[in-house]
Amino acid sequence: MKNLIKIIAWIITAVFICGVIPFAAEALDANDWAIVTYDGTEKSHARISVSENNGIRMESEGHYPSSYAGLTYTKPLNVKDGISIDITMEELNSQSSDVWFSMVILSAPVCFDYSGKNEGKGLWILQRPGTIETLVIADGSVKSKGNLKPNDFVPGKDYYEPGAKIHYDIKIEDGALFVYIDDVKIETDFSEALDYFENGQCYFGFSTSDTTLSHQSFVVDYINGQQAASEGHLEGGEIPTETEETIDFENVDKFLLVDFTNPDILSKIGGVGDCKLEFDEAEGCIKMTVTGEDPHFEIPMSKSRYFDGGKFTVLRVNYKTDEDHDGTIYFTTKNVPKIDYCYVEYDFEKTDDFKDALIDMDESSNWMDEVRSLRFDPVNEGEEGQVFYFKSITVEVFEEPETEKKPDTEPEQTKATETEVNTDTTSDDAAKEADTTKEDGKAVEKSNNVWIWFVLGGCALATVIVIIIVVTKKKK
Repeated sequence: MKNLIKIIAWIITAVFICGVIPFAAEALDANDWAIVTYDGTEKSHARISVSENNGIRMESEGHYPSSYAGLTYTKPLNVKDGISIDITMEELNSQSSDVWFSMVILSAPVCFDYSGKNEGKGLWILQRPGTIETLVIADGSVKSKGNLKPNDFVPGKDYYEPGAKIHYDIKIEDGALFVYIDDVKIETDFSEALDYFENGQCYFGFSTSDTTLSHQSFVVDYINGQQAASEGHLEGGEIPTETEETIDFENVDKFLLVDFTNPDILSKIGGVGDCKLEFDEAEGCIKMTVTGEDPHFEIPMSKSRYFDGGKFTVLRVNYKTDEDHDGTIYFTTKNVPKIDYCYVEYDFEKTDDFKDALIDMDESSNWMDEVRSLRFDPVNEGEEGQVFYFKSITVEVFEEPETEKKPDTEPEQTKATETEVNTDTTSDDAAKEADTTKEDGKAVEKSNNVWIWFVLGGCALATVIVIIIVVTKKKK
């Protein structure tokens, strides 16, 4: 009997070793994740690191397309076995109401470019809370697409809030390939994409699409139930972020937001429309040449440059232009993330030399919040060929203009105490009050003169009476 129990135990152990262990999921290694970019773009605004819960975090401060970057898992997964992914959003703010979260299933570990700059083929899933767009991609062209819950937007909230979670499932059902997002099935058959995955092997990638330089962050938590960084180490990130000087906003009255005398600024400017930007060596700054009716560009603003509009209400623009123009500054804030409601108009005067234009941004009540982006429209109705030069934009606290001092020859005014000052009294009222005081003084003076004459008259009458009495006594 004991021998029989031992035999059964050995059989169970052998079955476990031979049957279960080969099918156990391989631990995911942090070093198998990489940042990928389009051809010709940079990685300088992105980094990856291990999160507190052993996920892979990607942070970026870039914009599409000049510094756009994606995160990819460089080891292949088998789509035929089914794949699940869990994502957590940390920061995905909408600066221009054009921010999407992107998940791709591709034939190679590349960053897919919609315009076809690489050879990635497969599925591309674009999401916002109200809309999901699904595309089958081949050689840079869209073969088919589908939508789920289109036009279900919440104004100003076309992005995922911090802490939002997304769950993906990719399954083959009845021979057809489908995608589920948060357990909701997308009614599109992606079976044609299977031809792009050799033996079912595919690669996953993730990214965000934003037209401004803003801080984005998300974490890949799990793939097929395995922690995305259960092994390996990436402390500090694979690629360092661009360092910026820290600003002590509490203890400064102004700070330099953007330096257009630095040629490197061109690579950071995004959202350029109807104009050409270049560095002018002769002037030593950025030159903007208008090419259409609506020239504009985004001011680079990383997370470290978000500031309190309630404190800093003035923008100082150092510029030069050969014509008078009216322009607009558009902006977004933490609580109002759409430029439709956030703008201030201003004037540029013609000038042969560089001068400052001061723009009072608190003309818009929405400015009194944490400012997160700025769009610069130097001229509202652009004509081709107009030229502007810009050296800097400074953000400042408003200062009351100093009043002129009165000449020393004027007599000093008696200072009134705080209790004697009536802030509602106008200069006219003060003048009237002074005149009244003078009239009262004259009245008192006249009254005093009457009493003096009365006393003198009384004294004279008494003297006359005394003289009469004395004379009468002598006669007797």
